Amino acid sequence: MRRPPFLAGAVHLVLASIPVPPADQQPSSAPPFAEPRTIVVPTPAAEVVIYAHAPPGLVAELEADPGLLAFSHPDVARSYLSRIAANPQGTVTAAYPRGRRLLLGYVGVLTPDPELRWGMAKVPGLLELASIELSRSWRGLGLSNHLLELTFNDPWFEDKVVISNKFVWHWDLEATNLSKWKYRVVLRRLLHRVGFKEMLTDEPNIRWDPANIFMVRVGPRAPGTLLRRFDELLYLGP
Repeated sequence: MRRPPFLAGAVHLVLASIPVPPADQQPSSAPPFAEPRTIVVPTPAAEVVIYAHAPPGLVAELEADPGLLAFSHPDVARSYLSRIAANPQGTVTAAYPRGRRLLLGYVGVLTPDPELRWGMAKVPGLLELASIELSRSWRGLGLSNHLLELTFNDPWFEDKVVISNKFVWHWDLEATNLSKWKYRVVLRRLLHRVGFKEMLTDEPNIRWDPANIFMVRVGPRAPGTLLRRFDELLYLGP
């Protein structure tokens, strides 16, 4: 599927705004530092370990399951995810069978893409759900829900805003036999379960295909300065 040719440009939209708490209602203390957490999910094939804030050493040891198709080569996947895990502003949640070093799925959160407006602005506390994938061989077992829930039900995200750019050209429509509109509904519902809400923006990559989704999760302790700066980025105009 073709990717959008945008370098600049936008269209006018009526945008959703984010309420900013008064100064006297701002959080008085930061949430705890990120701490690794694990759960074990029983499935018919194996017990699956889901590891939030997985250390880069562990991530580097995991061989990518053949059903993971987002990367051209397993070494590329390991390198990409290991760099996220090693970044203080990033985190990886990994899923693998108990007793085996086989990566079945992952969630990667890090600072936004520096080539898009969200990353260019370098706003402290603004992160991006950059990647989520589950092997084709392990779908239909509820593992995607567990991956996202363990990732985001975490005090580490309480003072952050997390965006998610869901572009049609990244979706595995072939394996699901869903139209892009039905796949959109599935993704929207999946992210909504962990606190994401769809928002409008004039960002041209999102606007390139009407099925693309821009979703945002606002932490309950996100400071007003972060919310105001993010609100300014939603609509930059032509």
